[in-house]
Amino acid sequence: ETFGYEKANTEFVCSYIEQLDAFPDESFDVVVSNCVVNLSPDKAAVLREVYRVLKPGGEMYFSDIYSNKRMPKELMEMRCCGENVSLERCIGMTF
Repeated sequence: ETFGYEKANTEFVCSYIEQLDAFPDESFDVVVSNCVVNLSPDKAAVLREVYRVLKPGGEMYFSDIYSNKRMPKELMEMRCCGENVSLERCIGMTF
């Protein structure tokens, strides 16, 4: 879709956010992350990579989950993509 522009100027890319090696420096105006940063084991690498690929004045938009408590080991070891974890199971855990 062109969103009113003469040609498309939007591209959605699926990648690991801490490994954006396929993209050159300063190649994006905007980086959008929807609940991805919290899944990365190396959050500093996430910020370095996003900063590297953003053009000067570029912006990062993200929504994420934050906890001010350490998560239980059982929850931290769950795989997010290979296992269906219900909201009830997460809410029912004791911290």
